[in-house]
Parts: sequence; structure tokens; C-alpha cells
Amino acid sequence: MNADRILEDLYVGQKIDSESFRDELVRLGVTHVLNLFEPETIWEGNSLYLPQEDDGSPRVAAQVRCGLDYYAEVKAAKGVLYVHCQWGLGRAPAMCYALLRANGQREQEALDTVNACRRVAAKYNPHWQRYIPSIESALK
Repeated sequence: MNADRILEDLYVGQKIDSESFRDELVRLGVTHVLNLFEPETIWEGNSLYLPQEDDGSPRVAAQVRCGLDYYAEVKAAKGVLYVHCQWGLGRAPAMCYALLRANGQREQEALDTVNACRRVAAKYNPHWQRYIPSIESALK
């Protein structure tokens, strides 16, 4: 399974590409999905689809805020959120950064948390950080 825990109620990883992957997420306690890639075909529960390109372009502020609102709903329901894009190396870590920032972490702390928890992104795609300036603008 290509997913990592960021917080007790937050996981990040790749697209849900099999029923066994979905079932493993459920075993981990995942109740909601924030999908940044393409429409879900396997996850059958609560989800929010926010398609984004992984081309380095700025994140749309309204989408960032929509993701933050969704996480707030998940937290209020005492759920667990799984954030994913195609491979969990760019868009999803960037959205997790936004969620951490909106929930009180400072910039460097959020960056360090994402890089420590999603090591594969830090190792294979450190360029995910190119989304941070637009995320910071959306948070203001």
C-alpha cells in the first residue's frame, strides 16, 4: 500500500487503484477521501473530488479553501481523511501541507511534517514544494 500517515486523522498517498487498497484504507480507519486526480471508481464512501493539474501551476485559492472546509467537516465527524493524487508525490502532499498550516502548524513545521511522513515525495519529487506560495496566498 502506498499511503502514509500524516496525523491521527490524516493520510496521504497514491490513487485508490484496487479493492484491496480500498479495504486496507478502511482497516486504517479512513472514512473520507479527498481526491485530486480523477473521478473515483473504487472508493464508495464519502469523498470530495478537486481535480488539479500536476504541472507546477499555482493552486486555485477556492480549491485550497474547499479542501480545508472538507477536512474541517471530517474532523467534526471524528473521521479520518485520505488525500490522494495519482502517485501521492505532488498534489496530495501539497494539500496536506495546506491542511497542516490551516490547523496551526507554522510553514517550516508543516513542510517538515510532510517531508518526514511522506518520505517518498521528499525523495522522488521535492518539487511538490513549488505549490507552497499559492497555498500560502490562499490561506490569507
